[in-house]
Amino acid sequence: MVRRVVFLFAACCLALSCAGSREKAFEKDMEAFREEMGNVGLAVAVVKDVRMVYTHAFGVADRGTGAPVQENSL
Repeated sequence: MVRRVVFLFAACCLALSCAGSREKAFEKDMEAFREEMGNVGLAVAVVKDVRMVYTHAFGVADRGTGAPVQENSL
């Protein structure tokens, strides 16, 4: 589990240094990671120098309704 969290952190850092199609590739990898972990949904936020520089939501917040996870979901 710790290795996966480290991977996730490294992937987020890599995404920040990339733009355009690389960001889309990162999001595709994050979606695959979410599915591999068996997670219904997750939201990612990266903060640099006390400023949020990246946010994205993956999956669903509610299986019953299929409502998507929002970037501000808890």
